[in-house]
Amino acid sequence: MTPQTIADPAPAIPGIRGAIADRFGSERGLVRLALATAEQRVGLLKETRDINWARVERLVYVCQGNICRSAYAHVLSANEGVPVASFGLATSADRPADTLAIERAHARGVSLDDHRATRVEDFAFQTGDLLIAMEPRQIRKLRAREDTAPQMRTLLGLYCKPRFAHLHDPYEQSPRYFDNCFSRIDRAVARIHQLWQASRPSR
Repeated sequence: MTPQTIADPAPAIPGIRGAIADRFGSERGLVRLALATAEQRVGLLKETRDINWARVERLVYVCQGNICRSAYAHVLSANEGVPVASFGLATSADRPADTLAIERAHARGVSLDDHRATRVEDFAFQTGDLLIAMEPRQIRKLRAREDTAPQMRTLLGLYCKPRFAHLHDPYEQSPRYFDNCFSRIDRAVARIHQLWQASRPSR
């Protein structure tokens, strides 16, 4: 199911700092986006663009807590019947989605009510997993784990237009930023679905 147009858009925060918070999460989010974009342009994130989609059997969304970004992306893929899983790199097992994430997802016609977080320590990796992170630092953490060595890794925000090499965590940020972050995830997940489906025309 394609997410609906937001029924009750969150109010914007006034002022320049408010505009940055609404669009990028925070000033730190803007700085991290600039640094991530530079990393991408100089080739430090080359692996995130070299994806053999024919080898992808399952989409695995990765973020910090598995209660906002990866939780939302997980449900989007599950709603389309795409093989999907998700986990957090620093979370608690069975933690529910963030309250504001649930609220803003509901405004888009997406339910996070039943989502429960999975820790990376409890996750069962499979052949053909594509690990889809939100930030370059999460890619680096995945690289450092022996159990993720065989998996391909990419960044979710590279698949939306405009590209976002860093999708800043909306946790404890403004409702408007949640809406903007989820809109980027909507576009990126839709594009990933297109690429995945195109790679298996005979299936």
